[in-house]
Amino acid sequence: MSFLSATCHAAPLLFTLACCTAPPAPPVALLPPPLPPPLAILPPPAPAPRAVPPPVDPSADADQLSLASALCQAAIKHADGKVLVGCRSCPPFSDPASHPDGTVAVDPDSFWPIDAVYRGAFTTAGADQRAVVFEGCESHAENYGGTLLVDVAATGYRARSYVSGLHPTSCKPYRRPDGRDLLVCELSDAHQSTGTNTVFAFDFAAGTADDPLKGWTNLVTVRDNGGGACLGVDPGIGVLQGHVLGFRFEDRNGDGVPDLVVDLDHRRTPGSRALDARVQKACNDATAAGGEPSIDALKLFGAPKRETVELLFDGHGWKPTPRSAAVLRGL
Repeated sequence: MSFLSATCHAAPLLFTLACCTAPPAPPVALLPPPLPPPLAILPPPAPAPRAVPPPVDPSADADQLSLASALCQAAIKHADGKVLVGCRSCPPFSDPASHPDGTVAVDPDSFWPIDAVYRGAFTTAGADQRAVVFEGCESHAENYGGTLLVDVAATGYRARSYVSGLHPTSCKPYRRPDGRDLLVCELSDAHQSTGTNTVFAFDFAAGTADDPLKGWTNLVTVRDNGGGACLGVDPGIGVLQGHVLGFRFEDRNGDGVPDLVVDLDHRRTPGSRALDARVQKACNDATAAGGEPSIDALKLFGAPKRETVELLFDGHGWKPTPRSAAVLRGL
């Protein structure tokens, strides 16, 4: 069979196969994936309500409050019609738990007040320092408190040292000729029925870490034991009356340097059998009248004598004049 014949015989078969072949499938449409459901965007939860600190009483001493806020966990206390400023723990605030927390508590249960603040250059001439007197955790034997010496710098307050037991009733800074300051103070106290008024000087530069009270020098002490006379009179002491009335700085010897002048009253009635009898009768009379056994020393012995004591500053400390030395020996 020729090529042409083969071709002619095959043509109908090819046509038949072509007719039976299924038509091509239409193209599949590719759709994008379905979108996820929209997310609900909720507002952020409201912050928990914060406790609003109570307002600080505007009557609080601003300088004391500034010191307390820098040195300790600060607080104010309303007592006896006054607004006291202090701390929620007692000095010297070495425990991290007592460090400032940025708040000022109002009328907390635990409170140690600042009693006084004195400005001076206590360790070196030209220094800007504060002697901050605190009521502290000390016992009666340690005068119920102490004094924190604070340096003042451009960055604020920094505690330098704490003198436990230095808790005076009142003080005045005294500027030495070399530009450094001492504290001259009065301390009133009572032990075993004897009251004492003492004027003393304190030198912060003289104290040491082992003995901070080394800087303490007693200058004048007046005692009064009349309150305990019914318990018995010491024959070697007798009955003492007297108080420190005050002190001041004056140049008494004309050298241009202020000296210390102390005003006081005092009286000593020597011990004797006659004194014992008078005291005992007064005590019995007080008891018979329904009161506590006591004496009126002013009525029994008369008024104390008023004196002025002069102590001259010699560049390092105070020395009494001869007359004042004689008065001091009789106190």
